Amino acid sequence: MVGCSSDLSDRPPMPDTDSCNDWEWDENLGVWECDDDDSNYRGHYFYGGSFYKGSKKLKASSSYKSYKSSYKSGFGSGSKGGFGG
Repeated sequence: MVGCSSDLSDRPPMPDTDSCNDWEWDENLGVWECDDDDSNYRGHYFYGGSFYKGSKKLKASSSYKSYKSSYKSGFGSGSKGGFGG
């Protein structure tokens, strides 16, 4: 789902790949998700130049864990909900 609370300039750039032509920003995870019905990567998350099939695989990445820690405490923290994570 595309979030509206974060400043667009705080987001990483939208992936530039032929593998997916429709990207949605996932506000909770702080990454781009492929929403292209015609792509083999539909439902995959994109972080650090790689696709992750599902949030469990993404969250298992050590580099993502470090990024998520700074993302939650940084620019989007004031607009987060009171539960989860």
